[in-house]
This record gives sequence, C-alpha cells and structure tokens, in this order.
Amino acid sequence: MTKPIGKNVIHIFLLTSFSLAIALPFAQKVSASLKINEFACFTSNDWIEILNTGSEFIDLTGYELRDSLQAKKNLEGEISPGAFVVIEWTRLNKTGDTVQLVKKDGEVVIDEIVYGNGATVLAPTSDSQTVGRKPDGSDTILLLTQSSKGTSNNDQEVFFTPTPTPTVTPTPTRTPTPTKTPTPTKVPTPTKIPTPVSLSSVSSNTITSTNRATRTQEVSLSQSKKTSTSALPTAVLGSKDTESESEDVLVAGTSDEAQNSENSSFVFSLVVGGVILAICGILGYRRYRRSYL
Repeated sequence: MTKPIGKNVIHIFLLTSFSLAIALPFAQKVSASLKINEFACFTSNDWIEILNTGSEFIDLTGYELRDSLQAKKNLEGEISPGAFVVIEWTRLNKTGDTVQLVKKDGEVVIDEIVYGNGATVLAPTSDSQTVGRKPDGSDTILLLTQSSKGTSNNDQEVFFTPTPTPTVTPTPTRTPTPTKTPTPTKVPTPTKIPTPVSLSSVSSNTITSTNRATRTQEVSLSQSKKTSTSALPTAVLGSKDTESESEDVLVAGTSDEAQNSENSSFVFSLVVGGVILAICGILGYRRYRRSYL
C-alpha cells in the first residue's frame, strides 16, 4: 500500500530542519574560531597571519581577505587547531587601513582590525613593527616592536607612545578691586568780615587832620607877617617884631595844646622851627640897624 505523499513531505521537512539546527551553530562556531592575529604593512612585502583558536580543522576555501577599498584576496588550504597561517598580500596602506576576514557564503565578516588615521590602533612606523593581538587571539590589539610572523605574539614587546608632559598653566593672579575714592565735599569760602572801625580812632584822626590844617594856616600867617615887617621903617619894625615873637610863642603854645600824644614829635619840630625863624629875624634886624643907622 502506498503511503500518502503529504506525510513524506512532512518527514523530509522535519529531517532537513533538524540537520540545519545542528549544522548552523557548528558552522558559526567554527567560523568564530578564526582570528586575524598579526600583520605587517610598512614593508614592501606585506603579510597577514590567521590563527585558528578552535579545536577543529577549518577549510579556508570559503574565506577571503578584504581592505577598506574592498580589494579581495581568496584563501585556500586547511588550518589545524591552534595553528598559524601566513598570507602574503601587498594591498595594505602604511598610514592606515582596514583588514577584514570575510566568509564568502553570506558575506559574513568574521574578524576585522582598523589601524592608523586616527584609529585606536597605531600604524607601524618602521619595518620591524607589526600590529597584533596580545595574548594571541584576544581582543587586545597593539603595536608590537618586533615581528613574530607565523608564531605566537605572547612574548613580544609592546610599543608605547610617550605621553607628553602637560604644560602647567599658571594660575592667574586675581586683580584686587580698586577702592572707590570718595568725592571730597567742597568747603564754602568763608565770607570776609570787614574790620570794624573804632570811633575813637576816627575822631582822633579827624582832630589830628583839623589841627594840622590849622597849624599850617597859622605858620603861613606868621611868615607873611614877618615878611611885611622887614619892609617897614626901623621904628615900626621894633614894635612889629615884638608882636611877631609874641604871636609865634602863642601859636606854638596853641598848637602844643591841641596836639595829642600821637603828634608830639611833630609839634616839637614846629616849635623848634619857629624859634629858629625868630632868632634869624632878630639877627637880621640887628644887622640892618648897624648898616643903616
């Protein structure tokens, strides 16, 4: 008896799904075991080292290498567990590039390293330097001082870029805030108080001026009398001369009484002058008598 076709299709589908469920994880695990472990890009003969970190043999026929420009390098052969395979390839740039390990079936990027041109991984600057993982197959990618092509990187020295000593920025000195100078208050100019005039001094000065004017008039009158006396006859001159002497004495006495203590010296000089004038008049009179009488 023939079995129904529907049941056969179901059995085939279930068998295929079971096979894929087993095979796919195994294939992914095998692919994940491949690592770009080291490469050189500064020399004229660049190369890339592949490491199998798994426990199974892996056929490399289904894999290829690519750079940032998508140039491709097909792989071939088989790699045993824990082994290194070196592929010669001169497509890498010295200053920086991208290295990819791609599984051609599905275009899956298995591993990738980016170096130089501002990337975290430095680009080599000499023929001896390479870029590699340390420890082998780890996620730590460093610039190595020496090549370990086809062998382990675990014993290689790492190149460290010296960290420049930062320049200490001097702390700026805080400029003190200037104290505001208060505006001085303008002092008003005091009004000059006039010096009071003493009534006594005004009266004294007025009296002194009056006495001086009176004395000047009396002296002038006395001199005019003496002049007129010298032109009279001898008999008349005698009597007039006596009157003049009496008037001079009277004038001197009157002036002396009127003069206060402040003008005593002036009065004294005036009296002396009057006396001298009187003596001169007497002497002149006597000489006149001798000559004409």
